[in-house]
Amino acid sequence: MLRLIATFILIYLLFRVVTTWLLPMLVRWYINRFKRRYHRENQRPKPEQAAAKTDKLGEYVDYEEIREKDNHQEKHPGSKPQE
Repeated sequence: MLRLIATFILIYLLFRVVTTWLLPMLVRWYINRFKRRYHRENQRPKPEQAAAKTDKLGEYVDYEEIREKDNHQEKHPGSKPQE
């Protein structure tokens, strides 16, 4: 009977050590492993690479909206056409 009680106490103490020390260390290691994998797979391009991509696009063209004179007069018959 004394041996059974000592076995339960030993199992309980081992369980406490595992849950307070080893389990948090394993979880932290596992999370850091996934963080490193995520950052390795999803790296942002370096500034040199980003500049090279924009050079291939061409130059920027600024567009303005142009209204036709006939269209403007139909909407507002009494007003003067804009030039």
